[in-house]
Amino acid sequence: MSKDLARMRQAELASVDLERLAEKASSFMAGHLADSTKRAYAHDYRIYDEWCRAAGMETMPADPLVIALYIAAMA
Repeated sequence: MSKDLARMRQAELASVDLERLAEKASSFMAGHLADSTKRAYAHDYRIYDEWCRAAGMETMPADPLVIALYIAAMA
C-alpha cells in the first residue's frame, strides 16, 4: 500500500464514529444468530469465565495466552 493511500485510510478511519459502528455491528450480529446459538455461546462463555476466575486470570480483554491455556485445560 502506498504511503498516500495509507494516510488516506488513516484519515478515513479517524473520521468514523467507531461507537456507532460498534453498535451497528453488534445489532447486525445479534440479529443473525439463532437463539440456540446465542444460548450456547453464553453457556460456553460462563464456563470460560468460571475457569478464568478459578485460575486467577482476567476474562476480558481476552489474552491469547489465556485462551491457549484454557483450550489446553479443556482438551
